[in-house]
Amino acid sequence: MPIYATTAQVAKYITGDVAGALPANVGRMIRKASGFVAYAVRGAVYAVDAEDLPVDAKKREALSEAVSAQVAAWVDNGVDPISPGTVAQRVASKSLGGASVTYEADAGKTAYLAQLATANSLVGDAMRILDAAGMLTTTVRAAATGWGREYDITPRGTAVLGEAILGA
Repeated sequence: MPIYATTAQVAKYITGDVAGALPANVGRMIRKASGFVAYAVRGAVYAVDAEDLPVDAKKREALSEAVSAQVAAWVDNGVDPISPGTVAQRVASKSLGGASVTYEADAGKTAYLAQLATANSLVGDAMRILDAAGMLTTTVRAAATGWGREYDITPRGTAVLGEAILGA
């Protein structure tokens, strides 16, 4: 499986600096996010090099940014996708004398973070990056028939036929 982003690319995406601070397991996060991206673009057609990375620089950049967006979502929300189900709870208040700690009680946010930690899909930002690069949809043209009709087929297996076959 190709790894679509480097640690420096992810650091620059998240912090604006290639040497920005990242979690110790960022390499594993990049690998996991690359798997999500590879799955999302499995129906896309593009030329690749010996490492299965796109030859086209714009497509290569889109894949890198999508991986970076996924890792950023995990980092920004304190999610460790390597250990599914672990969600960093945010401290709402603490006191020293009584030695007590109170955590946020936002059930919706806790559920979202748990989903983010265990889901096998990309966050919206990553999907939008791939879609803008034209990597989520492939276009199949009818060849040698003179139809001139196109069919958009999404990687999820659903086809948008429009009037093409229906009228034939």
